[in-house]
Amino acid sequence: MGDNNPQAPNVTASEVRDISSYLLASKYGATAFVGFAPENPSTRLKNARGFVLQEQILDGGTLKYFSKNKIYRKTRDSEGKKLYRDVTGTFLFSKLVTPKAYLFLTKDPGEFVNDGLQRLLYRSRTIVTRLHLTSGEMRDIVSDLLVETSGRVVVRRSIVRNKRQETTVSYETESLDELYSKAASDNAHVHSFAFRLYERKAGNLILNAGLNREGRFTFYAGNLKTFFTELIEHACQLFKKKDQLVQDRVHTQGSNKISPIRIIFDEFVFEAKDGIRAFLRTLGNIPHGEFTIFHRNPYLHVTFFDFFDGSEFDLFIESPAVVVVVPQSHASPPSLLRLCQKICENFQEGVIVEDDSSIGASDK
Repeated sequence: MGDNNPQAPNVTASEVRDISSYLLASKYGATAFVGFAPENPSTRLKNARGFVLQEQILDGGTLKYFSKNKIYRKTRDSEGKKLYRDVTGTFLFSKLVTPKAYLFLTKDPGEFVNDGLQRLLYRSRTIVTRLHLTSGEMRDIVSDLLVETSGRVVVRRSIVRNKRQETTVSYETESLDELYSKAASDNAHVHSFAFRLYERKAGNLILNAGLNREGRFTFYAGNLKTFFTELIEHACQLFKKKDQLVQDRVHTQGSNKISPIRIIFDEFVFEAKDGIRAFLRTLGNIPHGEFTIFHRNPYLHVTFFDFFDGSEFDLFIESPAVVVVVPQSHASPPSLLRLCQKICENFQEGVIVEDDSSIGASDK
């Protein structure tokens, strides 16, 4: 499919000036997300159901959007009609250096972030795939940032979640190593953390920022260029490898072969008494999807169907630490990636790897 949209420029020095000016009046810093799309999605974003977007081009070429949508208040008036509230805000949109990666950044507070911008990205998920990260990838990104800047990191606050999402703990630690060591001792994953990066010798602030597993980046203060080039672009490079993996494995038109992938966990999660139940609960909580169980013993086999775009997948528990995901003939790469991300976020973190075997498209 061709791209009829104007190409958005990379985040250049002029765009950094646009963003800096946009943030001057901000009380809350900035929240940023990254979406991957095969083509510039700017025009198609305007067609997202329930949204009204108005576009402005800033001096440096950055696209600024004024966004409005309605949210059901979960209440009705005296005549029984549903009541809604308006959610309004602005965000900046730009092409990142990483191929197929686009930046969505807003200075507005949490209501617009959660009920406006994130909802817009969700409504656009057939064309825009949100960047998500594992706990380990978050650590790698900030560790590499330390190396690049020869700086020192202080963790300001963090959220750590039990691997079965049963408990949430907040840690205040001085170092990244201490944070991850405490999480490991509690059999948990680091879900998010905010940090300050300082020059090691002079002690000047380089960056005050935060990130989480859902791909939400927060900028509070410091060097915007470092925020984009060393934090966000690095995250894009890690995510691009997973995105390319699922692109290569999904059945293509005219081919009679489909290629599975494996999700490998670092422990025998399915040997636990409630392992299967927790896995099925994760699948059942994925929005706009449902699963059918073919058999549970000796190992689970289910089919998952994505109502949003009609994608279908077979999932097999191959061993106590491995799930095999087999895309069927109508599966899309964004749907496959979303499925894998939900499993890794809400069940157990795992590594997505290639499966060298091929299966006939008609096989079940």
